[in-house]
Amino acid sequence: MNSSNDKRLSAVDDLIVGTCNSDVPPTVRQRMEAQLVALRQQLDGHERTAAPGTRVNSTRDKEASHQRPHRLWWRVLQPSMLAASVTGCVALVTMLLIGTETPTWAQVAEKFTSVKTFNLTFYRREHALSDVKQLELWMASDGRVRVKTGSQVVFARKGKVTKAFDVQKRKEVEADRMAMYLLLPLGGRETFSLDVVVRLFSGGTLKDVTPLVNSKVALGEDMVVYDIQSPRTPEWCRIWALRDSRLPVRIQAWDPRDGEYAEGLFTYGSEPAAAFFDAETFARRLADRAISSKTLGYVDLGDAVGKTFVPAAPECAKALGVVTRTLDGQRWSLKDRMGKITVLHIWNPREGGPAGIMHDRRDLISLYEKYGQREDFQIVTLGVFEDPARLRKMKDEQQVPWPILHDPKGWKGELARAIGGPQHTSIYLADRQGRITKINDPRLIEVELVGPTYENYHLIRFHFDAAVRAGQLTTERVRTIFGEPDGRGPSPRGADHERWIYIRRDDRQERERRVIVEADRTKGIVTGLLQSHRILEPAKLTVTVTPEYWTTKVLPQVRPEYRPENDHDDAYRMTLCVRIRGVDRDLGGTSLSPDFVPGTHSMELRHGTGQLVVRVRQRAKGRETQRLVIKDDILLEKNKTTEIKLK
Repeated sequence: MNSSNDKRLSAVDDLIVGTCNSDVPPTVRQRMEAQLVALRQQLDGHERTAAPGTRVNSTRDKEASHQRPHRLWWRVLQPSMLAASVTGCVALVTMLLIGTETPTWAQVAEKFTSVKTFNLTFYRREHALSDVKQLELWMASDGRVRVKTGSQVVFARKGKVTKAFDVQKRKEVEADRMAMYLLLPLGGRETFSLDVVVRLFSGGTLKDVTPLVNSKVALGEDMVVYDIQSPRTPEWCRIWALRDSRLPVRIQAWDPRDGEYAEGLFTYGSEPAAAFFDAETFARRLADRAISSKTLGYVDLGDAVGKTFVPAAPECAKALGVVTRTLDGQRWSLKDRMGKITVLHIWNPREGGPAGIMHDRRDLISLYEKYGQREDFQIVTLGVFEDPARLRKMKDEQQVPWPILHDPKGWKGELARAIGGPQHTSIYLADRQGRITKINDPRLIEVELVGPTYENYHLIRFHFDAAVRAGQLTTERVRTIFGEPDGRGPSPRGADHERWIYIRRDDRQERERRVIVEADRTKGIVTGLLQSHRILEPAKLTVTVTPEYWTTKVLPQVRPEYRPENDHDDAYRMTLCVRIRGVDRDLGGTSLSPDFVPGTHSMELRHGTGQLVVRVRQRAKGRETQRLVIKDDILLEKNKTTEIKLK
């Protein structure tokens, strides 16, 4: 019986050898043979493979003495069944050690083409010393593309740009050069092929070159790496793909001559909503000041399980209809505030440290003290905190005089969800028509309350510009906020337009600022906002500086490291300024122009006594590093010209 077992085990060996063909790598073969030797050693001492009468151990001898006749058949069948079991184990071990079959490049390319939607994060550096630029691309199944690069969001279809927007300027612009570079290779196709991607990353130099498998740089058994080498230049490209899914996940291209580099990371998943790829929807988001510029680049982006990447676009119409309660249990709704100005302050107490300090509290207190008694104005705070007792304690400790709204559902409450869900502490302004706008500067609230003043003059265009571009600022609203114009006149925009002029002056009646409204009388909307300012009775100053004076009298007083001959990196700039009433006015040389150039310079100023000074500042940060007084006690009189000649 023992010789029979040996024959069967030998047959097992032959079967294993036949299973492990010549394609098995030598290192894997050695590991498998070592496992087989250990297995045979264990089988030789096993009671089921031992010859009759062989003593294995006393306990098992006793069991063998009571064996029933049918066990003999089991012992006859064991070696054959063992052979089958070992063959299965060998196949399993082979699969685990070797892995699945390495996909060919054609299979990877075919699989990528079959994917209709993906996200590509693209990085590019023009040479070894340049900054790396980032671009993100989302591909839809119908060929629509959305690209984000810097502050731009670009929409395209089949390689052709349809719209491009700047989220900081909040207006339509020309598409970024890098976005065009990424989209042009797509041509009229509805999806990227892997060949197109390789040509894109290599700048077209790796066209018609077959990628080769590089087994030395793979990160693991589940990854396969392909290398492409240009036959004409040192440029090369490397692609990482998943072995099982055959999808590329990373691509990298290098030009060793100057360090030019491009890299892309692919992610796959559910396709974003149709609104994410719609340029018209994005244009409406852009005009909605309730959506922060910081989050516009990813607005409407979501995934299949409901994860969000930025606060959702506010649904202001829903916010108007929400009824909630104050901490004191009083009913409150924005709908009841129609026709009035309401500041809706969203307070996230977790952002204020352990004490939950309310951000913007000082600005809101100042507004409350000035306008809190007006019937058409109210400040309310939505405290997004589940514990009302804790919220009430923080209100008392910080002496908040206006109502605090509370919803035990926190961010899941109806009002919180209507304004976009979880976010940082924010301020929303609901105007008299119920339009809700997110604002970043509390001073804009005063613009909506009292219209233009001398102090808030510079905020007018910022506050209303988006509404003007969207055709949403009506002449009726301007009259309600600004009042009747101080003057009217013809408009260069045509006979159907009229200019309304609002004039504001400082307390001393020395300076004047104007807001000019281009009103379309036919449509009843505002099509443009202009601003101007002037000094009412200016003093004129004319300063003449000869090159000899500048070289022999001024430059020797400047520290050596700031002088032009030593400032090799052009890190500093020198300007000649007039300082009057504590304010410096540049006569020559600004942050956008070269250093002061000797010659004759003139400007209008407010009257008073001033100084002529030279300022040295850092170009990058604007920090002043040296100041020289050239002439003191300069008398500037109203409607008169003062001349100074420095020779």
